[in-house]
Amino acid sequence: MIGEKLGHYRIDFKLGEGGMGVVYRAFDTHLDRAVAIKVLRPDAVASAERRRRFVLEAKSASALNHPNTNQLIERLASTFTTSIPRVCRMAPSISSRWSLYGIHAI
Repeated sequence: MIGEKLGHYRIDFKLGEGGMGVVYRAFDTHLDRAVAIKVLRPDAVASAERRRRFVLEAKSASALNHPNTNQLIERLASTFTTSIPRVCRMAPSISSRWSLYGIHAI
């Protein structure tokens, strides 16, 4: 999936994965910004129950507006994939934060 386009989002690299899906860092080619996209695994797309839970997750996330959460942008769905793009906030590493206080990792 890396290097492919999902709608107007270009998939750059994988950030992580869980039981139902994979989260990718992508680039919104319409708004020129980084986003995180959670994509259901192919086996989960085939399950009506997992798709229902994924939609429920998207609806729940869209109700949140807090600085410590990533803002939901939209929900994409097709026959073959379901995904949730969000604003991507790449946090600095812990070691870079420590270096602000003169603490250096070994």
